[in-house]
Order: sequence, then structure tokens, then C-alpha cells
Amino acid sequence: KTVNFTLNGASVGSDVTDANGYATLSNVPLTGIAAGDYPYGAGASFARDGFYEATSITADLRVYGLGTTLTVSPISGDYLGSTGPITATLKETVSGLAISGKTIDFTLNEISLGSAITDASGVASVSGVALTGYDAGTYAGALEATFAGELNVEPATATGILTVNPLLLTVSGGLVPADKTYDGTTSATLTIGTPTLSGVVTPDVVSLGTAGATAAFSDKNAGTAKSVQISGLLLSGAEAANYTL
Repeated sequence: KTVNFTLNGASVGSDVTDANGYATLSNVPLTGIAAGDYPYGAGASFARDGFYEATSITADLRVYGLGTTLTVSPISGDYLGSTGPITATLKETVSGLAISGKTIDFTLNEISLGSAITDASGVASVSGVALTGYDAGTYAGALEATFAGELNVEPATATGILTVNPLLLTVSGGLVPADKTYDGTTSATLTIGTPTLSGVVTPDVVSLGTAGATAAFSDKNAGTAKSVQISGLLLSGAEAANYTL
């Protein structure tokens, strides 16, 4: 028996039932039907035929929009500094093609950073942000980019990593390696005075510990103006983790 099929009331073809009574219509195009949910949108009907009465049935039709994939690049910056530009890329999930002209919203720890429109490469970008209030460390998932979606385009969300790098400090003076007679080793004697720690941002509390300081010549050979590597200096204080020597 012939079964006629419809989508949103429009005929899309028919099929004849097999020995099990099944009729199937495959690969029906959805041209002209916008993404969305259509209650009773799919229909099948059998017209009266000899001894058989006419009958019909409907089912829900769900048309999905174009699938999208959003990726957001990780961002980083120095403690109390700022990050570089923040970018995200929007593409079609299946084809991998870039999607241009769409609005991407950016947040960092749920605070809005603004929005931008994707370009021909699917890339949207906003300016970097100041990292005031962030200690040095890695913040997984802190950065988020969102595409809200449109009628025929599905939404997408992605998260990224914020890395705050410790601020570099320098030590000058107060650490003096002594001359020695060649002895076949790299060992060096270090006179420890009062070295100066530079680069700490007010009002952070950071101190330099020298109790474990050691020194070694770059090699065991005799010579003048030789480099000496100083190790064992430690930072302490409430904000010490935000700095490195």
C-alpha cells in the first residue's frame, strides 16, 4: 500500500509498504524549513483503498540549526600586568569552515570583557585585560567565550586558561665571591652582606633569605673574571609566591 509523507503540510514523497507493513522515505531535504521544533510537523497518511479505511498520523519535527564549534585561545600575563588580546574562533562543526559576522561574548571569572564580531576567518578578538587582583598561578576555565546562536545556527561555548606569571625580581650587591687558588673544583666561598632586592611592588611584602646561599665557579679551571653561580636564595613573605628571582 502507498503511504504519503508530508513535512509541515507539504508533500515530500511516498513509499509502498513492504511485507512487514513498513514504508520508508529516506534523505528528505529540509530546504525552506527553518531550525526549530514543529509539533505535528512530520506526517504520514494512507488513502482509502478497497477494504482498507484511510488513516494518518503525525509526529514532532525537530530541525537543528547549523552545528558550531567555538574555541578560545589561552591568555597569560605577568603578575599585576596585563594579558595580550583575547581571541576565539567560530567554525561549522561538520565542515570546519569559518563562520563570519557572528557576535562572540567574552567573560573572565564571570565578569564581562565585552564582545566582538567574527571576521572572515571566524576569529573575534577583544583587548587584553589588567590582571590586578590575580595572584600568580593557573586559572583553568576562568576565560569563557559564548556564541548565543541564531535561528538557523546553533549556539556554542568554550572555556580557556588564564596563566598569571610571577614577576621577576633582581638581587644586587651584598653577595661577593672570593678569589681562590686553583684546587681542581668549582667550589667558591661567598661573603654575604646585605643584598638589595629590586622589583617588589608596593605594598607587597617580600623578603630575601640568604641563609642557604652557596656559590660555584662556572668551571674548575684557573682564570680571571670568572662567572660564579649563586644558588639557595629564597623569597619569603605574604606575596612571595607572586615573584621569582
